[in-house]
Amino acid sequence: MLCCACSSAPRSATPAPNDLSASSFEQIQTPLLIELPAGKDLAISNSFGDIHVRQSADASVQMTLHLQRTPNSKAQARITRKTSGTSLELAVNTDQDKSRKEVLRIDLVVFVPPQPQLELVTQHGAIDVRKIDNPLIDAASDSGELVLTTRSVMRARSKTGRIRATIMQPGWSGESRIASDSGPVQVFFPLSPNLHLLATSGASIHSEFQLDIKQDGKGARVELDRGDGSDRLVIASHRGEVQLYSVVFNPADYPGK
Repeated sequence: MLCCACSSAPRSATPAPNDLSASSFEQIQTPLLIELPAGKDLAISNSFGDIHVRQSADASVQMTLHLQRTPNSKAQARITRKTSGTSLELAVNTDQDKSRKEVLRIDLVVFVPPQPQLELVTQHGAIDVRKIDNPLIDAASDSGELVLTTRSVMRARSKTGRIRATIMQPGWSGESRIASDSGPVQVFFPLSPNLHLLATSGASIHSEFQLDIKQDGKGARVELDRGDGSDRLVIASHRGEVQLYSVVFNPADYPGK
């Protein structure tokens, strides 16, 4: 597991305070193995840095905490756990409040099983999710960049951060929603035979394929309906640009859909 975590080492999307050089802080890695109760969804929050998610065939949740702390600090990164009626909630934290000023950042690499729905939250850190099969990914950040790739329903929200979202294949059969208040939004998606698309922008919309984009004052809007509309995609940036790209798929794999 340690080798996997190292190969997926977090990017420095959120610079350390005062742009500290590597020689001025310590790096500590802490691996964890957490059992996921049967039938529970998974919620992960990290107010200290990034969340990087990859798929695992195991039933448990495998994590590595990447802590950067000031020299000679004894601060430790830890995970707090809470089980609700529907989900296991995991939060990145430090060992004690007095150590908070010694913690420069904590990034999290996590390998998740494909069964649970996922909820991911950061404040200023990035959320990076690669090619997962979970039935739902719900990701939110105040200012961190969201880079998400999934085969199923996606919900992504950011106040000021950039969003790059990819739905890999048609047949997600639900409503995916991608929205940023002011950040730019890029969405890659298949032109599903049952696609319902609604995209709005307070700035502009650009598409690599032919769409009837309507410019309205300073904003833009486009809507597209195909088939029964079961693959729904709603995209919005209130003050940022929206860019739309198509994902190639084999129509023969989705007859009648």
